[in-house]
Amino acid sequence: MTRAGIVLFILAAACSPTQAPAPDARVATTPEVTPAPVTTSGSASVAFGPYDVVAVNADGGGLRNLTSSPGDDFPSAWSPDGSWIVFTSTRDGNSDIYLMSPYGNDLKRLTGHPALDVSPAWSPNGRQIAFVTHRDANPYGGEIYLMNADGSDLKNLTDNPADDGPAVWSPGGGQIAFTSDRDGSREIYVMNADGSSLTRLTHNSGYDEWPAWSPDGRQIAFTSDHDGDWEIYMMNSDGSGLTNLTEDPANDSLPVWSPDGKQIAFISNRDSSHPDPFDVLVMNADGSRVRNLTAHPSHDSYPAWSPDGRQIAFSSDRDGNREIYVMNANGSELRNLSNSPADDSNPLWSPDGVWIAFSSTGSFGPGVAPTPAPFPGDFQLALVVEPQEGPAPLHVTLIATLTGGPDNSFELYCTSNTWELGDGTLVMTVPGCVQWTPEFRIQRRYTRDHTYDKAGTYPIRFLLGQYSLISNAVTVTVR
Repeated sequence: MTRAGIVLFILAAACSPTQAPAPDARVATTPEVTPAPVTTSGSASVAFGPYDVVAVNADGGGLRNLTSSPGDDFPSAWSPDGSWIVFTSTRDGNSDIYLMSPYGNDLKRLTGHPALDVSPAWSPNGRQIAFVTHRDANPYGGEIYLMNADGSDLKNLTDNPADDGPAVWSPGGGQIAFTSDRDGSREIYVMNADGSSLTRLTHNSGYDEWPAWSPDGRQIAFTSDHDGDWEIYMMNSDGSGLTNLTEDPANDSLPVWSPDGKQIAFISNRDSSHPDPFDVLVMNADGSRVRNLTAHPSHDSYPAWSPDGRQIAFSSDRDGNREIYVMNANGSELRNLSNSPADDSNPLWSPDGVWIAFSSTGSFGPGVAPTPAPFPGDFQLALVVEPQEGPAPLHVTLIATLTGGPDNSFELYCTSNTWELGDGTLVMTVPGCVQWTPEFRIQRRYTRDHTYDKAGTYPIRFLLGQYSLISNAVTVTVR
């Protein structure tokens, strides 16, 4: 496959399940299929690639390259704790899956097969990554594979000669929704995260595409053309209760749930006299109160809600080339974040809402990452270690007690299986926590690769949202 073919395939497939997926190149009526060379407002033209992963602070500062490779790099998703970005890259001659830190270092190659590997999607607990691959000599399309977050324990979940994918995790991580043509037309299916209990949810003629779970996991929104044009439908997670949410003769596509589950953003050409330009619209989750947020004779796409639901990032060519914009959730205070002659698309918010990663043909240099403010209160951090029998990782609990901060007083409990015991030392080998109780996450930690004695006090640093927590005397207790 040529470079242009690989790039088109990745652009048509690679996106986070929590963001608006890239339209499918197989469907000619779907917008934004071909990333053609982009012409600026002057006479200069931006070449088609190579694409890099670029990040910008949510306030528009610190624009910087995270990758700069001879191949094409496309960001797919942040890890749930914000410690990693998973992306696809052709830097080694083929589309493979890689990890890196949000600063562009700690690069790890997870796949290395001569077939195409695309569309990586993190499990909600951060332990596994599902992706689409053509490695089984499938003449019709891809299979959905599952691997650990370090690339180990590879497993084919779908194992069918049809075209399956991409994978969209349920919020609880127990199921994966995906699209497949195994029964003749493209339909929505769901399976358990281990590939068992496959269930077909839709039974329509035409194409059913881009399933999106509601935040509570009870419903799935998706796009279908079985009524003659692209509409957004809703169904219960078992396939019952099918409802057409949009019911408009125009093309409506790519539903993206707001974090609170009350609204759905999507793209539509209903307010355009030309079939090509699309706007970003928002409606209530029941299809009521549709509002056009962008209303511009340009092509607006890839809507992405900020984690707090207050803003929406998107890609638009309104200034002559595709750039990254952000606006309030009601469409006000529009800002151009990338503001360059490059081709910029597919914005991905970091879990703490501080950064936005995206794909770009531009070169911006290292830039400056945002500096977190000191936590405005008192806190204590402690680690409790429970050794396991045999070679299994340790069970480690972080207890953080914070007082006087923006949420007054609370405790955080973090359980992680990413620690190992060896030769009298405690070593943290992978950053990030697997499960939080209650639902409040410390987004990134900066202590990876440190070695600890079995007990004692050690320096440790965390980011809690926009705040920095630094302690030179964290107590490590071994039970």
